[in-house]
Amino acid sequence: MPVRYDGVVARFEGLCGVEEALPLSDWLLATPDARLDLGPCTELHTALLQVLMAARRPVDVPPEDEFLARWISPSLASGGGVEPVPKATSAGGDRRRSAVARLAGDRWKGPA
Repeated sequence: MPVRYDGVVARFEGLCGVEEALPLSDWLLATPDARLDLGPCTELHTALLQVLMAARRPVDVPPEDEFLARWISPSLASGGGVEPVPKATSAGGDRRRSAVARLAGDRWKGPA
């Protein structure tokens, strides 16, 4: 499993794909004091990045991968600042939008 959950720490390992986005958002909602370990992550799907940016949780261990460290870490360190995505039309899209909305809390402005 590319994302392992150990108490309040989520450890990202290797290639972390889109299929991890919903479990990650559910875990973040259930774990208010969540910490992130991106050290061994080599690839991070943009869906995961969006979830992490919306959650604004601290990254304890930055990615060892040079590209991720250069391009992804600053986005997470600054707390994200992402705008919500428009409402999707499929049932799966509505569930994803709802998870991001719950993570973003007061910052969520609803569908465009």
